[in-house]
Amino acid sequence: MLIEFNVTNYRSIKETQTLSMVKSKYYDDLEEKNCFDSDVGSPNKLLRTAVIYGPNAAGKSNLIRAIHFMQSFVLQSHKYQEGQRINTMPYALSSDSRIKPSEFEVFFIQDGVRYQYGFALNSERVTEEWLLACPEGKQQRWFQRVYDEKTQKDSWYFGSKFTGRKQLWQESTRKNALFLSTAIQLNNEQLKPVFNWFQNRLAVIL
Repeated sequence: MLIEFNVTNYRSIKETQTLSMVKSKYYDDLEEKNCFDSDVGSPNKLLRTAVIYGPNAAGKSNLIRAIHFMQSFVLQSHKYQEGQRINTMPYALSSDSRIKPSEFEVFFIQDGVRYQYGFALNSERVTEEWLLACPEGKQQRWFQRVYDEKTQKDSWYFGSKFTGRKQLWQESTRKNALFLSTAIQLNNEQLKPVFNWFQNRLAVIL
């Protein structure tokens, strides 16, 4: 289930925008009908439904497009060939934003575990990627990848709780593909719940 989605520098969205399914302390009128316990500790209450509203051209559709882009890139980036450009669209009305990466992050629950997964990218490469998991409420950083412009190489971190053929998955990840997508294709079992959430639980209708 979705907890929160964040997007920065994508289409008409310049600053970070957040879609949160966490119950606000001010939300009491429909709590009994529209809230439920998450069963993973914090946050303890989530919304069953939410509405995005605002004037025309305020970015409502682009927020949904951002979720769809993130889902599609997770599911398909392993297929990208060397040198293939990533079809991201940074905010175009600022010279500063045009050269910055777009960033996507999602918090969700799958199989009773809370995850935090995100990445940043430009048209040529993934510049950051990270995954944190909270089994039994204890946060664990499973992996992190950061591109260093000075060395023009990725810097990698793997937590002690992340197991398996890490070197193989790292070396097989192209600059324009996600580590998550690549590792799944190379039979990583530990990341399957994360990938399955994008593939089977997240439904985006454009």
